[in-house]
Amino acid sequence: APPTWGFVVCVYFLVQRRRQSERRHSWIMSDKPKGENPFGFLYDIRRIPCMRNTLLNATGAGIALGLHSFYRHRIPMNAMLTGMKATMLVSVVTWVTCRINFHHRTKQIIEIMKSQEKLSKKQESRPPPGTAAPTSAQSEPRPP
Repeated sequence: APPTWGFVVCVYFLVQRRRQSERRHSWIMSDKPKGENPFGFLYDIRRIPCMRNTLLNATGAGIALGLHSFYRHRIPMNAMLTGMKATMLVSVVTWVTCRINFHHRTKQIIEIMKSQEKLSKKQESRPPPGTAAPTSAQSEPRPP
């Protein structure tokens, strides 16, 4: 089935955004500046893909389940353990699913960029619309 226009427009804007932000997001590509620390991502959490969503979801779920457990049983230690278990479980599940989706999105964007490059090369090789190349029938002289 052909993709919907919404998907095509979304991918187009993602490709344009990626082209504009290649310098900022060097973690997508394998080439890194020479003076950069290989463990620099440990100091700058913003550079790790999916970290924000994982931390927000896990923290929210841990607090919510911990408070719910405390409300139900009134035992602080069990409530804390329930909150920690929920935080760990939700963080692992969110991290894995986000990384899988990130990998597929990156793969799709690279494929679309390659197809756009092929299309632009094909369009560059065509002659301009007003100057059509002569066909074999036009190049032969007419008999008198």
